[in-house]
Amino acid sequence: MKQRYLWLLALLSILTLMSTTTLAIAGEAMTSGYVEIGISGMDTDDSPARVNEYVNTRSEEGFSFAPKFFLESINESSSIDFGADIMGPRDQEFNLEFDAKRIFRFNFDYQVLEHWKDHETLDQMGATAREDTGGAQPSVTTDKIFGELAALPTPVTSVGGVTLPYDAAAAYTQELNNDYIVTRRETNTETSLTLPALPNITFHAGMRIETRQGMEQAIGMSKCDGCHVSAGSKVIDERTEDFTFGATGKFGPLTVEYEYMNRTFDEDGATPTRFYENATNPSANDQLLYEDGYFEYGRTPDSEKDSHLLKARYDFSSNTTLSASYTKADIESDKSEPASDISYSLANDTLKTEFESFGGKLATRFGNLRMSVRANTYSIDADSNIVYRRSDLTTRDDNNLLSFDLDQEWDPAEARDVDEFGIDIVYRLAQGTTARLGYDYENIDRADAELGETETNTFKVSLKSRLSKQLSGRISYKYQDISNPLDNPTGIAQGMGTQDPLNPGLWFVDTANYLGIDNNSATTVWYWNSVYPNRTLEATNLPDTVHEAKFNTTWAPQANLAATLFARIRYEENDDVGYDQTTYVPGISFWYAPSDKVNLTMAYTFSKQDTENRICVGWYHG
Repeated sequence: MKQRYLWLLALLSILTLMSTTTLAIAGEAMTSGYVEIGISGMDTDDSPARVNEYVNTRSEEGFSFAPKFFLESINESSSIDFGADIMGPRDQEFNLEFDAKRIFRFNFDYQVLEHWKDHETLDQMGATAREDTGGAQPSVTTDKIFGELAALPTPVTSVGGVTLPYDAAAAYTQELNNDYIVTRRETNTETSLTLPALPNITFHAGMRIETRQGMEQAIGMSKCDGCHVSAGSKVIDERTEDFTFGATGKFGPLTVEYEYMNRTFDEDGATPTRFYENATNPSANDQLLYEDGYFEYGRTPDSEKDSHLLKARYDFSSNTTLSASYTKADIESDKSEPASDISYSLANDTLKTEFESFGGKLATRFGNLRMSVRANTYSIDADSNIVYRRSDLTTRDDNNLLSFDLDQEWDPAEARDVDEFGIDIVYRLAQGTTARLGYDYENIDRADAELGETETNTFKVSLKSRLSKQLSGRISYKYQDISNPLDNPTGIAQGMGTQDPLNPGLWFVDTANYLGIDNNSATTVWYWNSVYPNRTLEATNLPDTVHEAKFNTTWAPQANLAATLFARIRYEENDDVGYDQTTYVPGISFWYAPSDKVNLTMAYTFSKQDTENRICVGWYHG
């Protein structure tokens, strides 16, 4: 029923357009336009997914008819524009604009674009090599390696005690032959109506329909003993519909705008499935989501969103304005019922999230000084989106061997309260020269206590100047102080065990260093009693201090000639986790226009980034 209403809006808009267009043509009009005829072609020597990710002609090699058309008609009371740009069957754009006495305005836009998606071969994911067929842990491999082992003179059909119930070589060959292409089509219509009887109020409505159709790659894996990694095709048949309506009113110095939006998202493509191995370690059964069978993965749920936006602006004078906004949105996402006998369940099959935001901004000017102060606060409420563990599962915490606690329920990570504040001051030092000072504050208080609370203070300063008619430049500096960036409190074991004499920054933990066990036999060394207790240090790739400087200058000796020199240096660090990163990005660009219809642009950018961070890597089989 909702789709019928959307198409009814489109039909009414088209009928209105037809009737008003007839009236417009009836009067004397000035009409102009042009037609271009062209041919586009494509030829690739490498994978199209790498060299032609966004197709601007066609998906297959060859040539396409590529016309371009534009028509404009204007009279005393109305105007109409129509344009079409076709580069091929998968790159097209159509646009129609109509204006009748500024009372009724209509805009229609249609675009289609093809996107070659990533095609991962998973060659690097095979931790079990060809020579390693003795069945020892870990049983981690891919369809490709399973197929190669089965094709040996002495076929090996079981790795780590696992035998696949399908032809792995055939599955891998099929995966390589898949063309992962998604075609995106978007239709936008916008209408506005200003009645002569209500000149202060403009009513507006819009509709957006986006479809994505094709196929993309879906990769699946499971934890612990069921580590077989494979990829398969996922059919994409998505449709997003946005329906908006609202009004804008101007009452002297006060401007008020309201807009309602309803968005629905539907995925009609089949959910992919993959085979999950049986856990050969019987003590790992309660640590897996599911095992020993075919299960769905990579599912995209249907969802619906309703939002209300209210904005107001009051002009006290030409130099001082106050604006405010309020947003309320409700989102529902339909999740499928989890498979039976897996290790978790959801509190509700329909996940509900509420978003509420208040914001305001005051901008004023005193002589050569301009200042703006802004504040915003928003909350994301997802209290009902709770994940529960099965009550019959063991927690592996009986002997206090884990460095973290296992709860029976987990709060949603997206739930949070955020407060933001900022101030910007711009002072005109001299003609053509301004200095800017800025400060931003952000506090994120997450509902999940383990994710913590993050506070960020940002200080900014910049100087912009036009030294002469030919030379101008800008230099800026930003400093950020971040407390408690999102991290993993027990993520790594670096710094424990034995220091590598050849690499002072490297530490290794062997069986003799494991905690919580009485001997080193393979039957008692498991992740939960050996690896996890040794991971006691924090790990993150997020900084708590940031310094960034930017510089650019432009020299334009003539109106058709310009050269720009620019550079950016950024330094991030987090001493608590031994993380630092330095980025250097200098460059130069040159622009020259020998005539009105010919211009030449050349640019060079150099980028260098050095990163140092603690990591924890599990080494197996040597």
